[in-house]
Amino acid sequence: MEPMYIEDLYGEQYFAQSVVDRARRVNGEKEISLSLFEEDWNKEYLSKIDHHWKVGFDGEEYVVMIPRSKPRGKKAMKELKAVHRFFIDMRDDWIYETYSGSMTFQARLNIVFGGSGYNFVIVDTFLAQDMENFGDSSRLDLFQKVLTQYEAEFEVKGKIVYLRKQIGRDTDFHYRHQLNLKDIVIETDATNFSTYARGYGKLKEIQDTLSNESIPYKTRSGTYYIEPGQNKLATETEGDSFSFTFTGTGFSFTTLAHFLGGKWEFKIDEDKAKTISTYKDVVAEQQTYEIFRGLENKTYTVIVTFKGKDSNNTYTKINNVIPHNYLLDGNIIHIYRSLVGDEMYECTAEYTSPLAAIPGIGIKHHPPVRDETYTKQESLYARIKKEVDESLSVSITIDIADLRKQGYEQAQPSEGDRIFVIDERLDLNIETRIVEIQEVFDVDGNLISLSVTLANKSIKESYQSQMSDAVKQLKNLFEGRAKIPYNVLDEAVKLATDALKKAQTELIFDNGIVAVSKNDPNLMVVLNSAGLGISTDGGVTFENAITAFGINTNLLTAGAVYTNNIQIIGTESYFYWDGNEFLAMDPNDINKYVKITAGLIEIGGGAIRIKRPDGAYFIIDGIPQYDFTIQGMTPQFTSPEVTIAPRSCYTNATTSKDFQAYVFRHQGRYLRVNTSLYQSGGGTAYMSVEQSYEGFDGWRRWALVSSTVTSEDANSQNSSREMLIDFGVPSSGIKLIYIRIWTSNANTTAYGRVTGIWQEG
Repeated sequence: MEPMYIEDLYGEQYFAQSVVDRARRVNGEKEISLSLFEEDWNKEYLSKIDHHWKVGFDGEEYVVMIPRSKPRGKKAMKELKAVHRFFIDMRDDWIYETYSGSMTFQARLNIVFGGSGYNFVIVDTFLAQDMENFGDSSRLDLFQKVLTQYEAEFEVKGKIVYLRKQIGRDTDFHYRHQLNLKDIVIETDATNFSTYARGYGKLKEIQDTLSNESIPYKTRSGTYYIEPGQNKLATETEGDSFSFTFTGTGFSFTTLAHFLGGKWEFKIDEDKAKTISTYKDVVAEQQTYEIFRGLENKTYTVIVTFKGKDSNNTYTKINNVIPHNYLLDGNIIHIYRSLVGDEMYECTAEYTSPLAAIPGIGIKHHPPVRDETYTKQESLYARIKKEVDESLSVSITIDIADLRKQGYEQAQPSEGDRIFVIDERLDLNIETRIVEIQEVFDVDGNLISLSVTLANKSIKESYQSQMSDAVKQLKNLFEGRAKIPYNVLDEAVKLATDALKKAQTELIFDNGIVAVSKNDPNLMVVLNSAGLGISTDGGVTFENAITAFGINTNLLTAGAVYTNNIQIIGTESYFYWDGNEFLAMDPNDINKYVKITAGLIEIGGGAIRIKRPDGAYFIIDGIPQYDFTIQGMTPQFTSPEVTIAPRSCYTNATTSKDFQAYVFRHQGRYLRVNTSLYQSGGGTAYMSVEQSYEGFDGWRRWALVSSTVTSEDANSQNSSREMLIDFGVPSSGIKLIYIRIWTSNANTTAYGRVTGIWQEG
C-alpha cells in the first residue's frame, strides 16, 4: 500500500501515519476516519489541519469535511472524517441549464460530466429515459438522479467513473461458520413494507379535453340570409349576432372558412372576449376553431357578433368586395370538460407485489409516487415496482476473519460481489450481495479487521445473463460485414509474430516477471498481479497495458470488435457508440451533434452537406440545390374568353378562365408560380392556381393573387406577383394544374403572363 499523506490547501504534502477506518459501499461512497496524535513528525502541520485538506490513502484522495481538535493529556490530537474527493468535486460544481425530453444514458452523462475533469465509461447497455427540467443543480445531485432513473451503479477509479447495471462479480466465495465467519446478525425491517403502489408522472400542460357533448346555437338576431347555391345561412351585416349557453371549461366553433371570410367576436359572460377570422385562401371548406379552453368548470352564456372585414384578407380590402360569414345548422358548438383522475397525467402506473396474494399479508399501500420527470408509463412502472420490491429490507452484517493472514491466498470479495453465506446454526444457506465493507488498517496499512454488510437479493429481479435476440442479430451482422480487411489484419499478425520470434530478452523476477530486451533496455514488458504492461522508455510509462481497469493501447488491430459502448475522445469532437445510437458531439456545445439511430439521422446545430461526384454540392446546409422546372402545354391551353397576345394574355371575363395548363411529375414539395398581373383601370385583375379532378365537386383553388396596378403604370416590379403552394410530401405521381385569370368587372381588362414556374424543396 502506498504511504499515507496529508495535503494542505496550497498543495503541500506531509507525511502521516494513523490507524484508518474505511467504509466502501455499492453506491460508490467511500469515506475514511482517522486520528492523528501530536508527535515530533507532525508538529509542523497538525494544528493547521482544517476542512478541505486532503488525505492520500491507498492510492486515492479524500477531502477532510469534519476535523475535530481534542486534547490528549498535555498534547493535542485531530480526529478527521474525510470523503472521497469525487463526491466533493461533483458537489461543488453547478449546472445552470435545464434539459427536458428523452435522452440516452450517454447523452445524459455528457451533461453531468462535461467540463468536470472526470470522464466516464459505460460498461453495460441502458435504455433511453425521459426526464423533465433536468439541470439547475449540482453535478452530484444530477448524477444521483441519473443513477436512479437509469438504474445504474458506479465505481470511481482515479478520474474515470465506470457505470454498470450492477457493480461487482458473481463469485463462488463462501462465508461460513467455523471457517471465516466470526459473528452474524440478520435483520429484517418491515417498517416501510408495502405490496402495492401507484405512480403519477408529469401533469399534462392542458388540463381539459373535448367532451362527447356538442350543441347548436340558441338564438340569432340581424339580417341573416340563405346564400344562393350554398343553401347555408350567412351574414354580411356588421353587428349581426347569435348566442348560446354551455356548461364546461371551454368550447370550439365549426363554420366555413373561405377567401371572402370576415371576423367573429366571441364574448363570454361580458368579461372575456376573443376574435377569430374565417378568412382562408381556399374555396369554402368546413373548419373548427378552438375559442376558449381552461376556464373554470361552470355554466357560461356566450354572445357572438359579426365584426366585418379582416384586415389581412387581400380580397376584401377592395371597397366593393363585402366579407361574409356562415352560421351552420346543427351542433356546431363543441364543449370541453376538465380532465379527471389518471387523465390529468402524461402517464400513470400501478404495481401489485406477488406477496400480496399471501393471506396474512394482503395489500399494503406504498405512498404514491408523484414525479414530474416521468412521461412514459414503462419507466414509471419500473420505479414503483422497484420501491415496492425493496420496501422489505433484509440485511446481514457479519464479522469475518481475514484468512490471508493464515496463508489463504484466494481473492477476497469486494463491494457489489455476489457471494454465499452458510451458517448451520441459523439454517442459513443463501446467495447474497455485499453492499458495504467496513475495514480497519493499522499504521503500516495492514488490514486488521473486517466487517461486511450483505443484502438478500431474492426479491429482486434475476441478473440477465443472456443478450436479447436483437443484439444477437446485430452481432451476426457486424461479424459478417464489419470485419477489418484481411490484408490489414494479416499484416498486423505478421508484424507481431516477427517481433515476438526475433526478441532477444532476459527475464527478471522482480515485482512480477520483467522481460527486458538485450539490444534495447527501453523495450520492457512487466507481468504481475496488477496486469500486463509494455513500455518503450524503460518502464517510466506503459502506453500499452492490460489491467483490471481496462486496456490502454496506441494501436489496435482486430478482426471483429464486440462491445456495448465505444467512446472516441478527440480534440475537437466526441464520438460515442452504444446499443442505442451513434453520437458525434462538440465537447464545447452539447446542442451541436449528429445522432444516428435505427431509421433516423438527426442533426443538431448544423446541417447535412452532400457533394456530387463532379464536385458540385447537391445539398448545402440541408437545402437541395436544384429545382424542377415545369413546361406548359403547347399550344397554350386557354379558354375562348382569354386572348393570347405577344406580351400578355388578357380577358374581360368576370369568372375564372383557363390561362394555361401544366402536367408534371410531383417531385418537389412546393410549387412556385411567378406572374406579372395588371389591369386597364378601375378594377382588379386576378390570377389563380386551381385543380379539378375526379371525385371533387368543382375546382380546388390552391392560391390566388390580385393586382390593381394599371396598364399605364405597370412595370416588372409593381406588377410582379408570386404564388407558393405546398403540395405535400413528393409522391412522384402525375399532377395537372391550371393557371386561371379573370377581372372584377366586365369594363376592366385583366392582363397577365407567367414569368416562371417550378418545383422546389
